[in-house]
Amino acid sequence: EPTSAPTLAPAPTPTSAPTLAPPSSGITFRGSLTMWSTQEALIGSQCEYANAPVNSLTDPVMPSYLRSGFHCAIGDSNPGFGKGEHCGKCYRLTSLNDDGVHGTPGSKGSAVVMVSNGG
Repeated sequence: EPTSAPTLAPAPTPTSAPTLAPPSSGITFRGSLTMWSTQEALIGSQCEYANAPVNSLTDPVMPSYLRSGFHCAIGDSNPGFGKGEHCGKCYRLTSLNDDGVHGTPGSKGSAVVMVSNGG
């Protein structure tokens, strides 16, 4: 008995900016943001989101945090990069003042970022 041909699902509508993360667990960490880079650094990063077969910084298949530049690398301290088990986790980063370090400007404020790299 013949079946109908499969149909494609509608394409997701990309958002222009990340949405807010759900309420936090109440656990806070104190630390420093230590890596600044250009958006192009996402290609080749350890979490491999923008690597082949995607090879794009703007493909709608990627989460909005990655497409908009709201992503970061984490180092070896808690919650260290490890073997990549923290790739895709989101954290709210809050700067309590406008002071930067070592010539890097600071900016008071808060943002939710997704882990995309280690180092």
